[in-house]
Amino acid sequence: MAEPYNTPIPGSTPRSGSPVSHPIHPLPLGHPNPHPHPHANNASTTASKPRILHLGDPIRFNKTTHDLLSLNYDIIRPPTPERQRRAFTQALQGRKWGDFEAIFRPSRHSGGEMDDWDDELIGLLPPSVKVFANAGAGFDGVNTRLLGERGIVYCNGGPACADSVADLAVADQGRAMLTCHNGGDTVEAHAGFEELSMRNVMAVLEGEEPSSAVNLAYLKKKKKKD
Repeated sequence: MAEPYNTPIPGSTPRSGSPVSHPIHPLPLGHPNPHPHPHANNASTTASKPRILHLGDPIRFNKTTHDLLSLNYDIIRPPTPERQRRAFTQALQGRKWGDFEAIFRPSRHSGGEMDDWDDELIGLLPPSVKVFANAGAGFDGVNTRLLGERGIVYCNGGPACADSVADLAVADQGRAMLTCHNGGDTVEAHAGFEELSMRNVMAVLEGEEPSSAVNLAYLKKKKKKD
């Protein structure tokens, strides 16, 4: 099932108490991109840039990295009504967003309105798609095997909430079963999900290894068959 969407992060959202051992720092604005997309044209209109589909609410914590991403890519963010299952399916069928190359969902609290990424939705994706970067530590509701068989790298946000989960586990002393979805509700985790999803997209589109891909084995099998 799809997760709740358009849910604001409340002021009482917990923060991780331990120092982050592997912080995900946003890239500085104006930071030179060592591997720009070969078809990107920063000086021209966005219509000439490769397209990325942004599912969910606007970036909240890592706007500098988002600005850098926008330099090389045309980021399309469908409004909430277009992300509902029926409307989203029709948009894919009609190629409403053209031949986009990546999908990223930077927040667990929005962007899941179309429900499960099953054979129906994945089968409607244009062949240009190379990567799907999703927030959250798991991948329930996403057919990662089928994505891999189509040559699409799927990345989750597990590393972004590892420290928060450790904090909660220590605090509760084993009195509750805790998962990354619990720790994923800290401010640090929300910021990390955003940053990691954008970095994974840039890595794949620039021919580099993403940080948290979970279906590379299926891509390797596809290459062997080809």
